Amino acid sequence: MARPLLLVTGIAEGLGAEIAAAFARAGHNVIGLSRSDRCSTAIRQSVEQHGGSYTHLACDLTQASDVAAALAPYGARIDVLIHNAHLLLIKAFGQTTAIEFEHVWRVACLGAMLSAQAVIPHMAARQKGTIIFTGATAGIRGAANFSAFASAKFALRGLAQSLARESAPAACMSPISCSTA
Repeated sequence: MARPLLLVTGIAEGLGAEIAAAFARAGHNVIGLSRSDRCSTAIRQSVEQHGGSYTHLACDLTQASDVAAALAPYGARIDVLIHNAHLLLIKAFGQTTAIEFEHVWRVACLGAMLSAQAVIPHMAARQKGTIIFTGATAGIRGAANFSAFASAKFALRGLAQSLARESAPAACMSPISCSTA
C-alpha cells in the first residue's frame, strides 16, 4: 500500500522541517514547496531517516501559473496540505509600503488559496483529505509593528473557516482546519 502524501508549502528549517519529519514518522511521503531549495537536502535526509521519500519543488506561491504547474503532477495524490508559508514583516505601520503589505498577504493568504485550489477537487473526488493552515498569535490578536503580518494571518483564518464550511460537508472530507500555533 502506498504511503499517504503530504504537501508542505513554505517548507524551510524550523516548523516546516519539523512538520515534514513528524508526518514521515507517521507514515507519509512528503512534497516540500518553497521559493528555493536551500534546506531541501537536510529535510530530505530527515524524511528519509523516518522511512519516507521527499520531493522538493521550487515555486513562487504568489504566482498562480507557477503553483498550478508545480502541483499538476501531484495534486491528485496529495492527502494532506499544510500551508506554512508566510512572510514575517515587523515594521511600523507608517513605514510599511503598500508593496510590502501586499506581498505579506500574497504569500500567506493568496498562496494558501492557490495551493488549496490545486488539491481540493481531488480530495473531494476521493471524499477524503485534510488541509491545515498554520497560524500565529497574530491571527487572533494584532500587535504594534505587525500590521501586515497580523492582517494576513487574520485573513488566513477567515479563508480556513470559509473553506471548512464550503468544502468539508459537501465533499465528506476530513475537516479543513486552521491551526493557530
